[in-house]
Amino acid sequence: MNLTKLFEIQAGLDYHITKEHPEQNDENRLSKKVLALQVELGECANEWRGFKFWSNDQVARENLLLEEYVDCLHFLLSIGNTLNFRYLLPYKKPLETDVVDLFNLIFEHISFFTRQRVSKSRILLNGFQGIHRIR
Repeated sequence: MNLTKLFEIQAGLDYHITKEHPEQNDENRLSKKVLALQVELGECANEWRGFKFWSNDQVARENLLLEEYVDCLHFLLSIGNTLNFRYLLPYKKPLETDVVDLFNLIFEHISFFTRQRVSKSRILLNGFQGIHRIR
């Protein structure tokens, strides 16, 4: 995955969205992007279905899972563009191997990022790259 190219493509999409839907004076577009990322990550987990211990149907909806994963990636890239975080550390396999723990860790990183606004987004993206391997 060429993330540099994806950041560039996302910048073009962000430009188009901003042109069609200009940011309002009192609007915090970054906070909305972070919330949208959290919502999409929840939808991604929902399509994975592996945490639904109460359900007899725990089979991932692969096409929908991929769609939600891509939606998450769009918001991660957009947040990175907004904060000028366009470089990444080399991918390292997350220490967490349990998918439920990995989802929870990513939510935790989003919360930490929201409070701190530091370059920890690289860690967030690294963890997110780990969930693309789930099925």
